[in-house]
Amino acid sequence: MISAPNHRPLLNGNSLRAILLVAVLLLSAVAFGQETRRVDGQRYTVHVVEKGHTLFAISRQYSVSVETILQHNPEARAGLLIGDEIVIPASEVDRKAARDNPPEMDGKFLNHKVERKETLFSISRKYNVDVNSILEHNPEADKGLQIGETLRIYVGDVEVKDEQIIQPAEPDSLLRHFVEPGQTLYSIARQYEISVEEITAVNDGLPEGLKAGMMLRIPLPNPEFVMNAPAKADTLIVTDDFPALTGARSSYRVALMLPFSADLQDSIFKNLDPTSPLAVNALTDIAVEIYRGFRIAADSLAAQGMNVDLYLYDVGEAPVDIQQAMSDPQLGQMHLIVGPLHRTSFEKVEKFAASRGIHIVSPVANQMLRTNYPTSCVLHASYLDQMRFLGRYVARMHLNDNVVVVDSDKFKDHDYLQYFLQSYQGNFRGDTIQPVKLDKFGIESVKSKLVSGKKNIIVVPSMDLGFVSDLMNRLSNIKSGDYDLVVMGMEKWMDYHNVDMQYKNRFNLTIPATTFLNFDREDHHQFTELYAQAFNRPPGNGGYAFMGFDVGWYFLGAMKKYGLDFPDHFDTNTYRGLYMGFHMARQSNGCRNNHIYLLQYNDYQVQPIN
Repeated sequence: MISAPNHRPLLNGNSLRAILLVAVLLLSAVAFGQETRRVDGQRYTVHVVEKGHTLFAISRQYSVSVETILQHNPEARAGLLIGDEIVIPASEVDRKAARDNPPEMDGKFLNHKVERKETLFSISRKYNVDVNSILEHNPEADKGLQIGETLRIYVGDVEVKDEQIIQPAEPDSLLRHFVEPGQTLYSIARQYEISVEEITAVNDGLPEGLKAGMMLRIPLPNPEFVMNAPAKADTLIVTDDFPALTGARSSYRVALMLPFSADLQDSIFKNLDPTSPLAVNALTDIAVEIYRGFRIAADSLAAQGMNVDLYLYDVGEAPVDIQQAMSDPQLGQMHLIVGPLHRTSFEKVEKFAASRGIHIVSPVANQMLRTNYPTSCVLHASYLDQMRFLGRYVARMHLNDNVVVVDSDKFKDHDYLQYFLQSYQGNFRGDTIQPVKLDKFGIESVKSKLVSGKKNIIVVPSMDLGFVSDLMNRLSNIKSGDYDLVVMGMEKWMDYHNVDMQYKNRFNLTIPATTFLNFDREDHHQFTELYAQAFNRPPGNGGYAFMGFDVGWYFLGAMKKYGLDFPDHFDTNTYRGLYMGFHMARQSNGCRNNHIYLLQYNDYQVQPIN
């Protein structure tokens, strides 16, 4: 038998972990198709920047801090350019993060693979992004997460202190050339009909010489940059010192920015019910309806002596639409802009409008939209604002009633529950509500909180269709007449057709809502007749023509009465329109509409009770 001599281990624990980490990095580099490079003994992974990439996304994919990337790539502080090479030092990779399921980049998104025990909340915290943003880009996640499924995290919604790190890479103003094996500076110069000196001048002199796989800048205009360069209006640096358009005008210029020729692949179209009457060319119909309603309001005010010049811009969610619109000198001369409908498009135009003191209005509901500038207005209260309103209403109007709050125990409903409770208890209520949760079966947990001989207000801050349907079915098992019950839910419930209308009526379902179309109103009939006379067809069932009229009547009427100082009169200038109400309030970052209907089912009809 041959015995091995005594010797020290070749690897201790630390060196083994280091080698494993390098192996992980090398495997990652192969998986992502990246080059590895050694400089002064230091190993680097080379990342080639593609369209949509951001410093934040690169840092997450390679498990290094943004500051580390900037330290080794100082030119990136001025912004990323498509084709840039970013070097990632292997020695500064966060070892724990590298082992902990790093995401992969996909344009402006990070692809996150769901692991065991992960929730929407934990994933949102990992990327510092709102849960609603995750659901907006992954609607199927609303039904629950599956291990192994991929979630798309939109980097543009990440909350950061320095906006520069989530700015997507832009095309270089110069052409880029990928150096193939065997090519020389001379052959490349001949290919582009320029001199070798010109190439070296725009590539910092090529201190390391020419190498295969290198990305060279070529001193010729990049057609992609020329075609997609932002309009001058969008490159203005907007400060807190915003200009103000004030005073009255003999005529007012108003722009409507609507998707008149929307693509059927548009993101808004994808969220519509494909069986609805609007399914074919849905957004085009919506745009036309809004325009026609707005036009009737403008014509009506013109008959009263107001001069309005209306400008139409065909704007969807394509960046080229926005760029073309903002390159039109007339847009900068507007007094009011209505639209665009898409959140990303609106956010670009509101910056343009703020730099010129132009008031801009978002006419449709979008839960992710936040105003960023003093001249911006959002007309639809968010679901969180609606829950705050409902808490205040119940606290003040049901002082002597028994209030029961049901917790769905769903993460996505957590904020709705908290907003209701904080508002309720912040309105001078001495009682403290302890929300109840449903048992696995039956309704006893809720029934035990009910009081016979008093009105029982059951508040359910949830938009989970399965939970809502189950709860209403269980409540129906309570014998009619034993308790006086009123159920209060959320606006989305109006779309839940699998919740029996009989239950909605029995429990006098009461919900906050931003819009309401009352077909019994006389002015509704008058508008419908006027619309049909003007356009040879009645307005659609979606309410968009009525919305267009209300927006036009309120804002144009405010300018007619107060001039461009109309925001100073928001407190007194309230209006309940055909479809929506207006109770605007100014804030430092824009204005919001505080008008909320409280709708109640009674005798199989829905009517406002506030």
